[in-house]
Formats: sequence, C-alpha cells, structure tokens
Amino acid sequence: EMPREQAATLLAAMAPDEASEALREMDEEDRDEVLEEMGHLVRNELAMLLAYDEDTAGSMMTSVMVVVSLNTTVEQAIAKLGSFVEDRGDIDGVLIVDDSGRLIDDVSLFELLLADRSATVGSLTGAPFPVTVHDRSHIDDVLDRFVDSRGTSLVVIDDESRPVGRILADDVIDALLEDHRLGRRSS
Repeated sequence: EMPREQAATLLAAMAPDEASEALREMDEEDRDEVLEEMGHLVRNELAMLLAYDEDTAGSMMTSVMVVVSLNTTVEQAIAKLGSFVEDRGDIDGVLIVDDSGRLIDDVSLFELLLADRSATVGSLTGAPFPVTVHDRSHIDDVLDRFVDSRGTSLVVIDDESRPVGRILADDVIDALLEDHRLGRRSS
C-alpha cells in the first residue's frame, strides 16, 4: 500500500478524469484521506467529478477546458492556450460562451490557428455547432451521441447550458472497454 501523501502527489499530477477514476477504485476512507493531502484546487476539482454518479457523463469527462467570451480576440484565445501546455492532450477546441457563461460554440484549434489574429472569436461561430451532452446523461446515451457525431469530443453542459467539461475519444474508448470487460454490450 502506497503512503497517502505519495498517492495524493501522483493523483494530482494525473488528468482530472483519470485521477477521479482511480479515486473511485479506493474505499471511501482511503479516498478521503488522499483527497485531504491534496491542495484545495485539485481536491475541489476531483470532488466535483466524484460527485457525479459513476454511470453518467460527468463521471467520465475531463474538466480541463479553454473557455473564452465572444469578444475575446483570436490572439488572446491562442495566448490562453499557452497556459494549458501540460493539458494539451485534453484540449481539441476553445469553448465560446456568452456573458452568462452559456455555451455558444466550440471552435477547433485548426480553425483558430487559421483565423485573423485581430478578429474576435465571436466572428468564428457558426455551423457546425458543438455536440453536447448533459452532465447527468447516462453513459449509454453519451456513447450513442459520440458515435452519431463522429467527432473527437463532446462538450458536457449543465442545466443552464454552461460547459462543465469535455468527453474525449479516449474516454469513450475506456467506457466501451469497461462495458466489454463486464459483458454489458454486445457487438
């Protein structure tokens, strides 16, 4: 058994969705002790993910997102991406929100990099609009939505249509593999 300080350090260095998955495998007492060893920001983020039922979109999403407002310039959005270098594998777009934080669009990194740097990201919005799933949607619904969209990720939204996370293709593959191991899906 690993000392809880070491476990906390290792888990804090992981992607949030992977760390929360590992924490779910622990018994409640050990999980609480490990969480106590973490800094408050990481602990709060993981506690938010752990609060979702295990068979919901919220339990499989990453909370790593680049979110900007409509009036942000392309140059500012690209600069913001620079602060997510360690999370680059979890980011495939920039989420654009209105003044209330509601999702407007999900602009791909490719589209962002080709855009005029002085333009606002609001000028990049338009079809195709992001494929979304509610944070409490069942995993089977998430899988169906992902397959139907043929995209690289789904944006997870809350009751007010605010983005709370993103489900990437690797998360969907993990869920399918788990279902296969448990014999819940037939091919």
